[in-house]
Amino acid sequence: SSDLCRVLVNLLDNAIEAVYPLEQNRNISLHIRKVNNMIIIHLENPYKGNLMKDENGEYLTTKKEHKGLGIQS
Repeated sequence: SSDLCRVLVNLLDNAIEAVYPLEQNRNISLHIRKVNNMIIIHLENPYKGNLMKDENGEYLTTKKEHKGLGIQS
């Protein structure tokens, strides 16, 4: 349960950080459901900026310090 809490806090923190500078459309949508033995988490938010990928096509972090795993975590 603590791992799930970490994931949810990280998702929400990143979504809030993404919409904070926006003047309009600061909506965050979060849906959580259980399917069989899996938990499905779907979060959507607008983002104004450039998303970059590495040579393997993996998304890179947008943090200014360039620390973090981004979507890999």
